[in-house]
Amino acid sequence: MADAFWAGKPGQQLTIKTNRALTGATSVLIKIKKPDGTAASWTPSSYDVSTGDIYYTTDGTTDIPATLLGEYVGQAYVEIVGVALPPGKKFYFQVQKAIY
Repeated sequence: MADAFWAGKPGQQLTIKTNRALTGATSVLIKIKKPDGTAASWTPSSYDVSTGDIYYTTDGTTDIPATLLGEYVGQAYVEIVGVALPPGKKFYFQVQKAIY
């Protein structure tokens, strides 16, 4: 995972390593808390059932808007057969503004 993302830029890749198999997952989401305190749920672009790696590609508008800079906090959220697994380890990343 990158340490920094660029505000308002689409196509940036986020990888979350859950270190657990996601066999039988019925729901896989990325729960995010933005710098302004608002919460969001991002649907992964894909995930690897055997490694548990979750992949997300930014759209650069609704997920990381050009005006919302600072530290984002996230956690993987996984349900298997409708039962939520314990929360994943928190991860942090900075959203910065490009100089161009």
